[in-house]
Amino acid sequence: MVSALTSRLRAGPWPFILVVVLAAVARLAALTLIDYRYDEAAGVHFAFGIADGRLLTLAPHSGSIATHPPLTLYVMALPALLARDVLWVAGFRAALDVVAVGVMAWAVSRTLGRVAGFVSALAYAAGPWAIYFARKTWVSPIGLFGMLALMGAFLLVGQQRARGWPIATIGVALAIGAHLSGLYLLPGLALVLLLGWRRLNPTVFLAGLIPLVIVGVGYAVADAPTGFGNLQALLRAQNVGGMNIAAFNFALWQTSAAKLAEICGLPALLAPEGSVLDLVNVLPQALTLFGIGLSVVAALRDRTNLKARAALVAAGFWVSIVLVQLRTVGPPQPHYVQLAMPAAFALIGYSAAAVWKWAVGRRKIWLQFALAGALLGVAGFELAYWSALNGAAAGAGPFAGYRPIAAALGIAQSARTLAAECPSGEILIGVPGANPEIDDAAAVFGTLLADRRPRLFDSREVILAPAGCAIWVIAQGGGPALTAYGVVGDGVRRVTPPQAGAPMGEWANGIELVGAGLSATGSAWATATLRVSRDVTGREDVHWFARLESGGSRIASRDIAGVPPRDWRVGDTIGLLFDFGQISIASGDKLLLRIGSYEFPGLAGIGVRVPDGAWVDSVAVPVTIP
Repeated sequence: MVSALTSRLRAGPWPFILVVVLAAVARLAALTLIDYRYDEAAGVHFAFGIADGRLLTLAPHSGSIATHPPLTLYVMALPALLARDVLWVAGFRAALDVVAVGVMAWAVSRTLGRVAGFVSALAYAAGPWAIYFARKTWVSPIGLFGMLALMGAFLLVGQQRARGWPIATIGVALAIGAHLSGLYLLPGLALVLLLGWRRLNPTVFLAGLIPLVIVGVGYAVADAPTGFGNLQALLRAQNVGGMNIAAFNFALWQTSAAKLAEICGLPALLAPEGSVLDLVNVLPQALTLFGIGLSVVAALRDRTNLKARAALVAAGFWVSIVLVQLRTVGPPQPHYVQLAMPAAFALIGYSAAAVWKWAVGRRKIWLQFALAGALLGVAGFELAYWSALNGAAAGAGPFAGYRPIAAALGIAQSARTLAAECPSGEILIGVPGANPEIDDAAAVFGTLLADRRPRLFDSREVILAPAGCAIWVIAQGGGPALTAYGVVGDGVRRVTPPQAGAPMGEWANGIELVGAGLSATGSAWATATLRVSRDVTGREDVHWFARLESGGSRIASRDIAGVPPRDWRVGDTIGLLFDFGQISIASGDKLLLRIGSYEFPGLAGIGVRVPDGAWVDSVAVPVTIP
């Protein structure tokens, strides 16, 4: 009876279920500690735009040698269709990686055996680097796509099923569509074809090429308006000389807990380099390299050994991703070798299964317990490391390499709470730059409050205050414009519009000048307080200028963008700051401040009607320096 129960436990799926649950807990717990800076927030911003109907053929921004395809953004747009919630998007992204762990468990156990499948899935589930990347809202979800490519390779080579070929090519095509590092899977895919081509008929072979052709042609068509600049950049990148082994190091580190804290900008955690505990990180790395060597030797010894041939394609994927990037002069970013992780974890399982088979053959129970203990000990250490990383991030707050979302999330929640007191009001965000596509704070706060459809203004040069109840979210550091209008400090507060007087002039687009001033303390700067008096159709961009004159001669001038007309609302008060810098002005000087506007980029001036009914190109405001 005991023997029958033991056999059932060994044959049952419960170890794999526990591993997938472990992966889910590690990835979905404490989402308020996810790293959320410009890259992450801008990606979510574009995903929200896609959910609103915006179509993208290329990712709008990239720090790479070429602009990436936009599949990542479309994937993140799926949860955005249900809710404009950053944590919802992050949770969806993390859940996709949990699916990848489940696919790993299924594919490896069916191809390389239960022990290999369990160890591979456990290494993937507990790996700190894997968890870290799973909680990123960019390069999503290339781990799952890489695992799909590996699963197809295992089906074709390890199980001799022809349908594995189109599955593998779909995985590679999706990986390329999500991030250009997917191109590094192509040499490994060629090895898959070499080892499994005998199982393919022409129809299946050609069907497998369709996904790759679609991605290639689609990228070329999207790149055509740039004069194929991205494709040329990709080709030039392969001709760069020099040698750097960073890709090899990253690929090994990502199998364990090695160097993750340091890459994030934190001090070393739990196992400083060279310490005894640091040796724990060596085991997964050693098993990866051992798996590569073992697969080559076993496949050469017996070409009918399907497990060895399947492990060989995993080794091929890992080597192709690393080897191609050893030719670059500068080190790649760590996520460029992220696609090596599924292959590495499969190789770890293959190696561990071989060692376990050797231990079982020795018929020494203590040896088996020692190996099992070592395996669980490494997994436990990696989970402890991840917990320590979370604790360090929570304690350190925002810093250069890792900015937990919690602080910004708290500010956004405070804004919601305060805005609840005026349901008909709105939230405005004052940040440097105010463009969520290129500015850090604008992307972060704009996405965290996206469901409220906030308006953003560039706090370096503008303040925006609507009529009625409204809330300001002011980014850390505020901005010169806010300071000039007496708004001090950052955080969340009710909007207080600047004081306004009688109109000094009304532009043809419905903007009134209701206040102006000049300060000559230190550097000279002028303010212009505007009010939107009526609803005006038209979406032309409007820039503003201020000219400072003395005795009929211009002594200073400044042009700024202001608030785009699409963000004007009747009753808004807009404060403009014109920083003239250091100019020579003496006490008692009588000056003339001219304030006007023009269409941009057409540069056509916009007429303004002054109180006496005349139409002029700018409002002249006499000022005297006290």
